[in-house]
Amino acid sequence: GLIRDEILPLLRRLHPAADENLLRALDRRETLPPALAELLAAPVGSKRVDLGGGLQAVREHERLWLERSPVELAGEIRWGEWTIRSELQGLRVRGWRPGDHLAGRRRKIQDVFVDAKVPRSEREAWPLVVRGDEVVAVPGIVEHPEVQAVRH
Repeated sequence: GLIRDEILPLLRRLHPAADENLLRALDRRETLPPALAELLAAPVGSKRVDLGGGLQAVREHERLWLERSPVELAGEIRWGEWTIRSELQGLRVRGWRPGDHLAGRRRKIQDVFVDAKVPRSEREAWPLVVRGDEVVAVPGIVEHPEVQAVRH
C-alpha cells in the first residue's frame, strides 16, 4: 500500500527506526494522523500539509513525499549529516525542490547535483541554504563566503 511502498521508505531515510515507530503509533491510534489522512483524501492536485516535528507531507498529483520544514539559520544548526553555521540574517535551510536554481544565476540545483555526482537518492535530503526562494549555498558543493558547512 501507500504507506509501505512510498511513505515508509522516505521516513527510513530520515530515521532508521521511523517505520517501526510509525507502525507502533498507528497500531495504537488505528488511524492516520488527521493532516495526512486529509492530504491523501484530497482531490488530485498539489497540496502541502504540516505533520509537526519539522516534517511536511507534499502531494503533487499522484506523487507523495515528505520534506523537512525550512529551518531558520540563526548561528548554527544540524541538518542530517551536516552542521551549518552563519551569522547572516534571513537565511533558512531546507531540502531540494525541483526547479531550484542558484541565486542570481540560471543554473539549476539539479545540474549542480549531477555535476557533483550526488546520487539521486541523496538529493532530497541534501541541505540548501536559501534566502527567500533563492539558493545561496549548497553545502559541500557551492559555497558562500559567510556560510560554513561541515559534513559528519
